[in-house]
Amino acid sequence: MSNLSPRLQAVLGLLAAGYTYKEVALRLGLKRDTARKYAQRATTRLGARTVIQAVVMFEMSSTPERPNPSVPRVPNSFPNSALTPRDVPDLKLVGTNGNICEST
Repeated sequence: MSNLSPRLQAVLGLLAAGYTYKEVALRLGLKRDTARKYAQRATTRLGARTVIQAVVMFEMSSTPERPNPSVPRVPNSFPNSALTPRDVPDLKLVGTNGNICEST
């Protein structure tokens, strides 16, 4: 993930830990819309189609240095793999009413 700045890595790391855009913004001293734009920018740089796909790629990648040590690290099952967007399936969020939600 060397093509991501430390700030973009921090945003993806917090999203991967389950934080909302609002919570990411509060933790990093940003506005919610700025946190969302950073997530979109990271998605573009990784070549992912959705923010969720970018977060999964970020978590599955081998990143020895983490921007925020308080974010728990999930053990990497594929330490030497070079992930591409095709390696991460499209994920869809389903709301409590059964409707498919937008992932971005």
